[in-house]
This record gives sequence, C-alpha cells and structure tokens, in this order.
Amino acid sequence: MAGYHITEGQFGDDPTRILSSDDGSARAEIALRGATLLSLTLPTAQGPESVLGGYNDPADFTALTGARSAILAPYSNRLAGGQYTFDGATHAFARRDKDGNSLHGLVMDAAWYPVRETADDNCSILELATDKLLAGDAPGYPFQLALKARFTLSRDGLRLDLIATNQGAVSAPVGLGWHPYLETRGHDIRDAHLTLPYHQGVVTDERLIPLAGAASVTDLSGTESDFSGEGQNINGQAIDRCFVGSAQPGWISSRLHDPATRLTLELAQSHGVVQVYTGHSLPHRQYDGLAIEPNEFMPDAFNRPELANAIRLGPGRERTLSARVRIVPDPT
Repeated sequence: MAGYHITEGQFGDDPTRILSSDDGSARAEIALRGATLLSLTLPTAQGPESVLGGYNDPADFTALTGARSAILAPYSNRLAGGQYTFDGATHAFARRDKDGNSLHGLVMDAAWYPVRETADDNCSILELATDKLLAGDAPGYPFQLALKARFTLSRDGLRLDLIATNQGAVSAPVGLGWHPYLETRGHDIRDAHLTLPYHQGVVTDERLIPLAGAASVTDLSGTESDFSGEGQNINGQAIDRCFVGSAQPGWISSRLHDPATRLTLELAQSHGVVQVYTGHSLPHRQYDGLAIEPNEFMPDAFNRPELANAIRLGPGRERTLSARVRIVPDPT
C-alpha cells in the first residue's frame, strides 16, 4: 500500500506545498498565495490522470485569470454594484467586474500559511489559514473572520474543507465557495456529458445578477439547460449559471464525463448551490475545462432578503463548506 508525503515546491515566485502518494499516482500542488490548488492528478486503472485545469504559468496566476481554484470568501460569485447592507449599515467593496459588480470575494490573492502538515499511510493533509479578514479592517468587510482551508489527498481523491469562524463580537455575513475547473486530458468540454443534482436554475439580468424574489429561480426540466437526472451533453452551450434545489442528505454530486476517454470526474459538496461556467468569456483557454463551483448561496446573496438569516454567522460560530474531487471508476 502506497503511503503519502508533503514536500515544498515553487510556482514562479510563489511557494507551494505538494501532496503526493509515494507511488506517484496521486499528486496535488497548492500555492500558499490564495490557498490555490494549481494541479491535481489522480490514479486510474490506466495510470495517473490530470483532472484539474489550473494556471498554465506564473503570469496567469499573478493576473488571477479565470479565478482558477480560487477560495471564495467572505462571499462567492457576484455582488451587485459592489455594495450590500447588513444590520442597517451599508458597505462597499473595491473589486469590481466590467458591470460594476464585486466578484469572487477578498481572499483569492491573500497570503495563507500552513498550520498543519501531516502525512501517513492513508493520506496527506495540508491546512492553511489566512489573517486577511481577521482584523476587521478589510475594505467593505468590517468583520473579524478567521479562515482555514484543509486539503486532504487520499485514495478517495482530494477533499477541501473550507472553515470560517466569526471571531468578532457581532454577527457577520458569510457565504463560502470554491472555483475549480475540471478537465479531461485537455479535451474540449463542449463535447462532454454533464450531470447536476438540481433541475432549477437561477435567472439573471444582463449583469449576471439574479432577479428579485421568486422570479430568480426557474424550472429547467426538459430544456437544453436541464442537466439533472441522467444529465445530458453540453452540446456547445456557453454556460454561466447557478443551479439550485432543495437541501439533500449526504453529499451533493456533480459529474463530468468525457466520451472520448471514458473518464468521469465527480465534484461533490456538503451543501449549497452549484455554479457552472464553461470558460467561454475567458481571454484564452475557452472550453478546455469546466468550472463546477460549490457555493453556499446563489450570486448576490448578501443583498437578498430571503437569505438574510442563512448568511448570518453569529459571534464565535463556525461554518464549513466541504467539497471533494474524485474519478468515478468506469463500470466496464
């Protein structure tokens, strides 16, 4: 039985940690900047397979092009106009997209540091922490939030536990997420088969901000955008949509199947919604990986009255969003 270990690495100017099995069949490299998963290789019967579309080079990582494998906190996806009101006070974030929205939280370029590095016969575990939001002085976010990202590499694949703890004296708005791109040997994902856990989709305006109230969710059953049940082929669609549904017991599973290689990748999450993005609007590498993003809430959650209680994290309280990536064995 292969054991596991952790070594130090480098990606351009950025230090990394490499989690790997002793036989070389499983490997994950994580940059300390942003707690960013740069690459992931998992074992198959035919040999190791690269299953993650990470940054191709340090320049793209510096630019954060595509927010590849970004940790999303204290909010995920978009925030309308970069503003929100919480407990009577209005706050504004500086980071904005072309439509004037804030995007992808505040920590994907933050400094993270190891607080745990262990390896044994069964797995390797790397736990990173950041103090970016701990002082309560982040622009637009005057709350004291401690964040940890725990990566576990084992024979079951890679697991991420994203842990938020409110260390302040008042409640804080929190919505966690992750932004990995799954890929199958660099094949164009427009030919792939996608299976999602939900048949409802979020309806947005031209800024990709959900509509207000009940109009924000529609039933996609029987349409080309319905990937629930047995799923369907992407068929060249350009997708940037949040899929939602009722809470489910156990892990919530999304799958990407490449008919050319017969490889099936699964991204499962502990709870929340699934944001899917085909990468069609990126400056390069369009459609060579599919972003299947486990998020706690739909975009613009901080501005939605129906989510006011859900986003609230009380003083001293902790919340964890877990996700895992694995290769589903081919039954043939």
